[in-house]
Amino acid sequence: MNAFHASSHEEMMVMAYLVGSDFNTPQVEVTVAWHWSEVAIMARTLLTTHGSWQAAVRASSPEGSAEPDGFLDNFDVGSYVVGPQEGKGIESWTKNGDLVIGITCCFPLLEDLDPVLVSCREWIPQEIDMSAQAPLHPDRILRAYALGCLSSHAVRLLRFASASTGVSYADIIPGNPVPDIKRTASLRISQYLRGPEKDSWDAGDDDFGHPDPRFHSITYSQVSATYLGKARLQSAIVELVKLNAEAHKIRYESETRFIAHMERIQNLRDSILADLDPAQLIKEVQLSLDSEDLGWMWDEVKVEVKDEDASTLKSRAACFFFLATGKLLPKLKATDQQVVEDCVAHRGAPVQKSLMYLICLATLGDGIVVPEQMQQLRASLGLSSDHDCELICPSYALRNGPNFDNRRCAGSALLLGQLCSWLESHLQDCFCLCGGEGRVFPEGIPLDGRLIVVMDDGQIHKAKDGYKISISAPKDQVVSVEVLGLLHKSLSSSCQVVQKTDWLKMTGVSAVEAFGYHRRIWICNSVPYTLNVKAFDTSRRY
Repeated sequence: MNAFHASSHEEMMVMAYLVGSDFNTPQVEVTVAWHWSEVAIMARTLLTTHGSWQAAVRASSPEGSAEPDGFLDNFDVGSYVVGPQEGKGIESWTKNGDLVIGITCCFPLLEDLDPVLVSCREWIPQEIDMSAQAPLHPDRILRAYALGCLSSHAVRLLRFASASTGVSYADIIPGNPVPDIKRTASLRISQYLRGPEKDSWDAGDDDFGHPDPRFHSITYSQVSATYLGKARLQSAIVELVKLNAEAHKIRYESETRFIAHMERIQNLRDSILADLDPAQLIKEVQLSLDSEDLGWMWDEVKVEVKDEDASTLKSRAACFFFLATGKLLPKLKATDQQVVEDCVAHRGAPVQKSLMYLICLATLGDGIVVPEQMQQLRASLGLSSDHDCELICPSYALRNGPNFDNRRCAGSALLLGQLCSWLESHLQDCFCLCGGEGRVFPEGIPLDGRLIVVMDDGQIHKAKDGYKISISAPKDQVVSVEVLGLLHKSLSSSCQVVQKTDWLKMTGVSAVEAFGYHRRIWICNSVPYTLNVKAFDTSRRY
């Protein structure tokens, strides 16, 4: 407040209104810093005259203007009161005695919409479906978006009939199939958004200039894997990742070296950006929606209400699973079908939620991900080996096969990571669009969350002669022999460890387990140390 010459929160609120906001036009113009003191004097005078900042805001606008109402609706938190809602079993906010639904409400009602969201109604064209129990009712879509139960990706599909996907570490893998999986998922959701009566659709724009929500095609843009995969560009990106990782350590060693290091990073970044021609980098395609009739998905699919009958729950589960994976739910074995139905009906325990996540992942990644890596994921989700999914193993992952390629297996781990990072949000979108309320994974998914490590060749590789673990200490700290010994003792319980002069050699572990320690924070005697892992080849001297 001192920077703006204000002496109280009330003065700040009046000043904010005077200089303009997203909800009102400016009353005064501030062009240089010293003007703020004049605005503060104006605000102080208005407060003295009118008694409250709310009254001061109203007095500073022409009579009859609606701008003060919009400003106060958003910033006058004192007018909102939280309390239980009779007969609804929830706590929510009221304003002047009227119920308003914000991000605090766990079970929003269709007839009430937050004043802030009312102004966003035109995002979702009203022609979709105005019946009270329609999953795509515009008010419901907006509220789900505000609650974090629907992603901006899904809202963009509704608003503009377009979708896109960005880059990830997995894009350095030749022929990365994950963007195609995402694209076909967007296509399925688009088909569903069109509604069941496709013969009566009008492809023209509405009064707001939006494309008709029951669109016949969508524009899909993605980063061109072919262009990004150029060897020169790929190696430069890997080098940039390495330099950024080293910058944190150099910062605490030498200021001169750090400045030179950051200049090197900036030069490399400029070089990469110069090579990235947007016209070649972004690939846009038009996806046709006439390939499949999904009218069956609308049978009895409606907004979730209490005490729903079994047929409605089955319909929602079938719709959800098809939107999520492109496969029919009855094709699953009976036990897996029951897991999906229970989770969509909010009957599933946390372990069942994790199992449903694994089932959807296995359905999408069949023939792409390596079964052994899926088993590691299953273990990280806390599921027993009884829940291993039946997968078609890629030929390069068959250890005794003629096409076995350990490098491609390592690349498959990056593909699995990209699928995992996208899938939770995708399943939440599908659940919401099918009429489900709240979150399909209320407790989240307990993924391992280990870091991706990019080596010189862009891959994590198995060491031929063990792994070196070194310790980085914070500034003004040293790594003592005692600290090294304590780390040796900690690691010895899970693998073979030999203590060297100032580092440890670890053997008898897989590459995944070894690099799981890379850049991990290890606290010893209240000091946070950082572990660094390096793979040794037989030709290396140490």
